[in-house]
Amino acid sequence: MGLDYFEKALVSYQGIKSPIGIIGGEPLLHFKFKEICDIMLKYYPREKYVLFTSIDPDKSKYKEIIEKTFGIVAYHPHTPEQEITHLHQPLTIAIKDVIKNEKLKKDLINDCWVSRRWCGTITNKGGYFCEVGAAIAQIIDVSGWDIEPRWWEKEPSEFGSQLNLCEYCGMCIPMERQLMSDKKQKISLSVLQALKEKGLHTGDFELHVREITLDDIKKAVKTWTPGKYKDEQMAEKDEFSTIDWGNYEN
Repeated sequence: MGLDYFEKALVSYQGIKSPIGIIGGEPLLHFKFKEICDIMLKYYPREKYVLFTSIDPDKSKYKEIIEKTFGIVAYHPHTPEQEITHLHQPLTIAIKDVIKNEKLKKDLINDCWVSRRWCGTITNKGGYFCEVGAAIAQIIDVSGWDIEPRWWEKEPSEFGSQLNLCEYCGMCIPMERQLMSDKKQKISLSVLQALKEKGLHTGDFELHVREITLDDIKKAVKTWTPGKYKDEQMAEKDEFSTIDWGNYEN
C-alpha cells in the first residue's frame, strides 16, 4: 500500500480503544519503513502501537526508530529451538472441504477464537473483520470495505460477502497442529485450487482430503491451544472454544 493510503488507513482508526499493530509479511523489510513510522507518530502516541516482527529489533538498522515509534514490540525470532517445539494451526485446510455437517460448520465459524481475540485489519484491498480473512482475501479476491472513519465498528450482520472468507479458513477447527519445523504444509483442495489459479507457488505440501468428524473434534479440543504457539506451558484450552463439546450434538 502506498503512503497516502497508509495514512488514510491510520486516520480511520481514530477512536478505537485497542492498540494498533503493524504486520507484514515482515514490516522491517518494507523499503519505506521510516516514512511509515513518521506518519504514525503524527496521529497517536507510541504506547498505542505494536510492531510484529521476526527480525531482532536490537540488531535492526531501524533500532532507534522502533524505540521511538512502538510501545510494544512482539518479537518472534523463529529460533531452531522453536522450530522443533512450537506448533501452529494449519489454516490452509478450508472448513468447507472437511466439515460436511452445515450446523457444525456454522457453529465452529461463529465460535472462532480469532474473531474473539483479534481485530479488524486493513490491507491494500480495504478493511476486513479478521486478520486471517484479510490474508485469504489476497488469494480469492474478496474486496475489503472502504476505510472510512469507524469502519471497524461493523456488526457481524454487516460482514456480507466477507463471510465467504471463513469458508476457506481452518483456524476455527479443533484439530492436530503442525510443528514449525514441518515445512510440508497441509492444504485442502479449495485452497490448493485458489493458489494455483493465482499462479502462487505452494511449495512442498500434503493434500488433506479426509473429513474431520465431530468425534475428531471432541478428541482434539481436549489439548487444542492454537494461539499459544509461543508458550505452550501457559496454554488455557478454554480460551479457544466456548462450545460445550461434552453435550454438543449435530
